[in-house]
Amino acid sequence: WIDRLFENGISDHFDVLSFHYYTAGRPVDVHDVPARERVNDIRTVVERHATGDVRLWETESGFPLSMCSPLAFVDAGEYCASREEAVAFLLRNYFEWIGSGVERWFFYHMFFPDRTDRTRLAGFFEWDRSPTALAVAYAVLSDTLRGMEYLRSFDVGSDIAAIEFASDEAFVTAYWLKEWASDRAVRMKVEAPGDSQGASILDAMGVEYERVKAGQSSSIEIGSVPVYKIVHRHP
Repeated sequence: WIDRLFENGISDHFDVLSFHYYTAGRPVDVHDVPARERVNDIRTVVERHATGDVRLWETESGFPLSMCSPLAFVDAGEYCASREEAVAFLLRNYFEWIGSGVERWFFYHMFFPDRTDRTRLAGFFEWDRSPTALAVAYAVLSDTLRGMEYLRSFDVGSDIAAIEFASDEAFVTAYWLKEWASDRAVRMKVEAPGDSQGASILDAMGVEYERVKAGQSSSIEIGSVPVYKIVHRHP
């Protein structure tokens, strides 16, 4: 249908092409087609018709990711995403949007109880307005990447995806398993360059669980939930 819109002359009548990225409730369902592949499919269609650059926004994702609140009624047999699955869904999508050139992205939704017919959808805040793991992970993401410039997306071997950012103060690299497998992890060697002040390894919640001295290396586990390596530059 996007083809048909362009064939009927829509090119001169919009500023941004936005899309929604849905999942049937299980994060693995949406990651069978990684976010970057979905963006590439959309961009391929657009480039068949558009004469200039088309700005892409992802204006709703997460719905209907069911991260069932313990305070909400849950139907028998309904799948509830774990905290780790929901956090992995959020971060992996956002990293892939950034690497795919998507300018803006919006998570749905903010609070668990704002729709009485959608009491189980993943939200940033619980029924009592306390933050969920999603809110914490998003805050850590925002704070870690503040002032950073996107450099590149790349693979580490056949199992691990990565995205790299830089500023005058630091390099930040996030790593995660390309294949969605919540019960699997692989070990990877990480290094801190000799001309740096060393590196910090942070989990998705912002907890530093490993510190690597300049010129040294360490082995860390990479799973479905992204982790950060922050290399601190000398002033």
